[in-house]
Amino acid sequence: MEYEAEHRIQAQANPVFVTAKTAVCLMEQAGILDAGAIARSLGLDKDEFLRGMADFNTVLGNALVVEAKYRTGCA
Repeated sequence: MEYEAEHRIQAQANPVFVTAKTAVCLMEQAGILDAGAIARSLGLDKDEFLRGMADFNTVLGNALVVEAKYRTGCA
């Protein structure tokens, strides 16, 4: 199965699929302890999830959005 199709199926089956992976990549980018090890163990490519998020303010803004989506989804 092509990556895009698999990604779409997983995202439809579990709405927090992309949010969770992006959150781990954002945590790694922010230097949070062990986030890099978690990302590597999950086989995540932070470049895939953090495209266009090169500077600190962009990463921070996206981290806040991901956190808000996660908390809303859990509520």
